[in-house]
Amino acid sequence: MHTQHLKSSWRLGLRIGTLGIFFATSICGCAFKADGTGDGGGDLLVLSMRELSDDELTLIAPEDATIECDSTRNDGALARWLSSAAAESTCSGVTLVNDFTGLSDDCGSTGSATVTWVAEDDCGNEATHTAVFVIVDTTPPEIGGPEDVTVPCEGTSTADALQRWLDSASAGDDCGEPTLSADPIRLSEDCEGVGTTRVTWTATDDCGNVSTHTATFTVEGTTSSLVLTIPDDVVVECDGEGNEGEFDRWVAVAAAEGGCGGISLTHEITRTADQCGGTFISQVTWTATDACGITVTGSALFTVADTIAPDVNGPEDLQLVCGDPDNRSNIDRWLASASAEDDCGDVTIVDDFERLSDGCGQSGSATVTWTATDECGNTSTHVATVAVVDSIAPNITVPEDRLDFCEGDTDLGDLRVWLAGAVASDECGEAAIQHDFSRESVSEACDVVVTWTATDECGNFVSDTAVAAIQDSEPPGITLEGSSEMILECNVDTYVELGAEAIDACDTGLTQAEIGGDIVDTSEPGLYIVSYHATDLCGNIGTPVTRDVEVVDTLPPSAVEGIAVELWPSNHDYWSLSLADCVRDLCEIDLDINAVGQILSIYSDEPENANGDGNTLDDIVILSNSEFMLRAERQGGSNGRVYGIMFEISDSAGNSTTDTCLIGVPHDQSGALPSDDGPGAGYTVLP
Repeated sequence: MHTQHLKSSWRLGLRIGTLGIFFATSICGCAFKADGTGDGGGDLLVLSMRELSDDELTLIAPEDATIECDSTRNDGALARWLSSAAAESTCSGVTLVNDFTGLSDDCGSTGSATVTWVAEDDCGNEATHTAVFVIVDTTPPEIGGPEDVTVPCEGTSTADALQRWLDSASAGDDCGEPTLSADPIRLSEDCEGVGTTRVTWTATDDCGNVSTHTATFTVEGTTSSLVLTIPDDVVVECDGEGNEGEFDRWVAVAAAEGGCGGISLTHEITRTADQCGGTFISQVTWTATDACGITVTGSALFTVADTIAPDVNGPEDLQLVCGDPDNRSNIDRWLASASAEDDCGDVTIVDDFERLSDGCGQSGSATVTWTATDECGNTSTHVATVAVVDSIAPNITVPEDRLDFCEGDTDLGDLRVWLAGAVASDECGEAAIQHDFSRESVSEACDVVVTWTATDECGNFVSDTAVAAIQDSEPPGITLEGSSEMILECNVDTYVELGAEAIDACDTGLTQAEIGGDIVDTSEPGLYIVSYHATDLCGNIGTPVTRDVEVVDTLPPSAVEGIAVELWPSNHDYWSLSLADCVRDLCEIDLDINAVGQILSIYSDEPENANGDGNTLDDIVILSNSEFMLRAERQGGSNGRVYGIMFEISDSAGNSTTDTCLIGVPHDQSGALPSDDGPGAGYTVLP
């Protein structure tokens, strides 16, 4: 609706868009303008306005609005609609008021209000506008309903499931609290309840808007609702009496539940062929049937097995004495004494005895294993040992005492015969004889108590004794082997001990004299006296003999053979040397060579400053009687350089000599030694 108050007639111009600007001209030629804004998509309202003159009042207000109800009573939309009015004037200030007091209370959260806006400026100009704001509910409520469902027939449990399904529906509405109802249905608690029911839920809001939801509830009489619980397959140990009690308790574990109406539970037993011993396998099939005739079956196996080995009763270890003629029959009875038994059938028992091991003598042993096997192949063993032992010492017979050895023309050969005269025997094998006679065991009176010991193959032994006396008062004779005098060069010759022969008419076992006296040291000059002694069995001492061994030093010191020192690298540097580096004394190892030696000259077998030797002079420098310096260099294409040091020297023994030692500079490191071309090929330096 548009309400306009003008002071003269006017002509309306153009409206542009939702926010329109209108121009009007009165008949008297006065111009005016009006603006307006609508809410909810309505037309622009042009409110009270006057002729355009010095004073102008403009009112902009919303049109009628109808909106859909929401859960907040549309407070935001209402506030925006009310606040969208505006007024302006060229005549100072403007006041704008409306008469809104609230919405009417319609169905749910709906309602309406008629609102009038009044604008007045300070010049007394006034403009008014009236519009209606309406909240309506045309949207039906929403239903959250269950889906189609199928449940097994289970009596009262099915009814409970139906009620839960019905109660799961819900309804909601943005403009109030809806009511929800469903078609009433009931299910039978027996097999008659099987079938399908279609249920419609109806939701109605406060304004009469209606929505519906339809779903299907199906009750099936299937095996899924009938539950049969049976025991697991079981394996029990054979008790030899059919395991009847265990079987009955196992069968009774089965149970059934669910289904429609009452349930009957039966079982059938199918026994397979008997197994080993008293074992067997039975298959049991249970059948559960409900009032609708629905059946469920299940099978399980009851197995009686034999996994326990039989009991073996075997003999203890058996020990027999070697030589008993009943040993074989005793062993047979011992082997046959083992027995075995089993709860689930018969048992066979065998042993693995073959023969006794080869022990000492005629003894031996065997570890016997008895194996008991039941009809199901379970085995158990018993182990014991039978042994034939030799714990009895052998018999021994020793010679009679003899006190006349070496009388007349006899010697100790008779003693050896006498010692060998002991004999021994053993019932379980061979016996070995040993005696304890030795030269050290003969007393000062030249008699001896001899002990013979007989030991059988098993270590049993017996001993006996006899007395031997020797009649001998003649000492042995001693004869040197080789010369009685020897001369050896110090650290050159080796001393070889030739020994001395001992001869005794009675004690024929005495053949070598004992060596005593000095120990010959061929590294130390001097006179060494080696003595030889002999004592016979009866303590008679022969006359000692000696050998004189003289170690002498007759060789003077000499140069080390070949190239004594190699100078490398060939870098033209000096090496500081002395006679001690190239002179040795074979005997006087600690001889101070530098103190007793004298350099006579030093030569080089190459010129002092030849091609390729570094262009140096003074390659040889003699520092003292025994010290010198040599330069490590050689010609480029030579066979190496050799320095020859001629010297004279005397050792502590007065041995003197003149000799030359060699020091070389190799051409390279190939391993080839420098070759001495002699002093004539080079030059010589004197002290």
